[in-house]
Amino acid sequence: MNSSKALQDHQRPAIVLLAHGSKNTAWREPFDRFIADLQTDPELPVIRLAFIEHCEPLLEDVLEVLFTQKCQTIHIQPLLISGGFHLEVDVPTRLQHWRESHPEIDISLDKVLLEHALMRQAIRTIVKQQ
Repeated sequence: MNSSKALQDHQRPAIVLLAHGSKNTAWREPFDRFIADLQTDPELPVIRLAFIEHCEPLLEDVLEVLFTQKCQTIHIQPLLISGGFHLEVDVPTRLQHWRESHPEIDISLDKVLLEHALMRQAIRTIVKQQ
């Protein structure tokens, strides 16, 4: 058996994909399909979807679930093209409050999507195909 498959969820890092959220309930459907697809891959870490606002589950709710599942390392990947208030002020403040009550958890916040070379290349490829 592959060693990553043998690891219990709490021994594997958890990845939280963080989307903005919308009051339009249909807006989240592509995210739900994408997450469901990712969760079928046993080689990937624990994957969860969270939202900044307007949709559930909110970021803090997902962090609490992962905490109760004994995940020790949580990496947050914003599903946002660029930064702004939420990633410069809102989310870091919320994470700081969460860290204060969960200091034993290693939690990190990644950069926005356009800061990743692979994402820029993917967009370049899409544009070339137009």
